[in-house]
Amino acid sequence: MSANGAGMTSGASSANPMEPFMLLAKSAKGQAMAALIQQVLEAPGIYVFGELLEMQNVKELAGGAQANFLDLLNHFAYGTYSGYKAKASSLPPLSPAMLIKLRHLSIVSLAAESKRLTYDSLLKELDISNVRELEDLVIEGIYNGVVRAKLDQRNRLLEVEHAIGRDIQDADIDKMISVLGSWCDGCETMLNTIETRVATANQVKAAHCKVEEDQAKEIQQLKQALTAAAESNQMIDSFFPAGGQQYQKGSSSKRGRMAKFGFRK
Repeated sequence: MSANGAGMTSGASSANPMEPFMLLAKSAKGQAMAALIQQVLEAPGIYVFGELLEMQNVKELAGGAQANFLDLLNHFAYGTYSGYKAKASSLPPLSPAMLIKLRHLSIVSLAAESKRLTYDSLLKELDISNVRELEDLVIEGIYNGVVRAKLDQRNRLLEVEHAIGRDIQDADIDKMISVLGSWCDGCETMLNTIETRVATANQVKAAHCKVEEDQAKEIQQLKQALTAAAESNQMIDSFFPAGGQQYQKGSSSKRGRMAKFGFRK
């Protein structure tokens, strides 16, 4: 096979890293299934386990000699590292790869509750003794795409921008519905507020337009009055070209001539 073909095959299989394990799980039972679960929990890039938990061969581990591996798989799907520690005596031990993965999944769960995680809370939850080890773990999680976050070393904070999704238990569905319902209610309230503000803005705009319209009418009326006055003045000037003073002067001369001939007004 050519290098390009090999690359395409690798890309297709890496798109769903769980797929080869799912194929093997169809025929694995008992101890073989327990070994397969351990491989899945150690495999890089696999952080969701619902498909595997739904398989009949996996469910059949319950109540058998390998039931603790089913419990461990459930814990990786839904639990955290602190929860594992509380039940460690009844669960299989964690390999180094499994420990890192469970700690990464624990960070995801913590990020679902708060996007700003203190170093102290992480050190306690993950049972890590020093900051350098914690930061290395977080950096590895960022590199693997588990979280997108920033380390604030000065304030000893992990600021999470995004985290992968985890498996959902049936018991979580009601909580999700409640959260979504609250979100919808918040959206409805926001929409009503926006509509109210838009209506108020439209009223203010309409009032402003009315004022401008009234002012425009007044200006137009004033222009018409000024135009009429100007036309009136032009008519007067046309009848009395010399203006009012010439008219007054002419009137006085006429009265003088009438008095000269004995006429009195």
